[in-house]
Amino acid sequence: MYDLHNHLLPGVDDGAKDWDMALAMARMAYADGIRGMVCTPHNSAWWNHYFEDKIAPLTREFAQRVRDAGLEMEIGAGSEIYIDLDILKRLQDGRAAPLNGTRYLLVELPFTSWPLYAEQVVFELQTAGYIVILAHPERYTAVMEKPYLMQGMADRGVIGQVTSGSLEGKFGSRAQKTAMQLIENHWAHYIATDAHELSNRTPTLRAAHDVLKAHFGEAQATAMCVTIPRQIFHDEEVSLETPHTWDSQPHRSLFSSLFRRQ
Repeated sequence: MYDLHNHLLPGVDDGAKDWDMALAMARMAYADGIRGMVCTPHNSAWWNHYFEDKIAPLTREFAQRVRDAGLEMEIGAGSEIYIDLDILKRLQDGRAAPLNGTRYLLVELPFTSWPLYAEQVVFELQTAGYIVILAHPERYTAVMEKPYLMQGMADRGVIGQVTSGSLEGKFGSRAQKTAMQLIENHWAHYIATDAHELSNRTPTLRAAHDVLKAHFGEAQATAMCVTIPRQIFHDEEVSLETPHTWDSQPHRSLFSSLFRRQ
């Protein structure tokens, strides 16, 4: 499996605090079956050339420490880019970076609102040759309330990344239900850990893979945890299912009994 969203690099954001914690998280990921990883710290506090000066060398050191620990994992550098009207400039001056030097950008929206300029930013990035990945849409209040927002993004070729913990219910039943709905409608396309620590937001994908397998089958579970993230890691083309059209009065899905209000 491949994990393209996590916070394992030590001391740069709200993820791993030191090298001991970073390596403990790497060992947990490896034991869970993860064999490829892109480190994606938040870029909100970065200055010009920060990626080249700080994140890239830190990732190389992390990769070496992982190898020295006997863990055979592919390691790449990237960032979780907070949406802004000047993302292209931030990419040019090193205040943001794509995943593992690819065309793929991991973009985060606010949790409590849907920016009016979101579609404009996506268009500008796509025009510049990038492929936009939207981080954890199932956890955004706006998407929980209006899931069809992600149909609009999927129609534009945006890739949706669901957090593994959402499928496990770690972010509540509402996020879990939304995650299932996005996957069912082909508005979200792969799973990542968004790992921050060792107890709750862990660098693990196996449990989410098993949820996917139980509800969607082995093929889709493998696609979302292995095939698609591996293709992104290696800058390959990703073939996505055609997004479903939003039904304002959808039929009762096979998941509805799981999320019926108490």
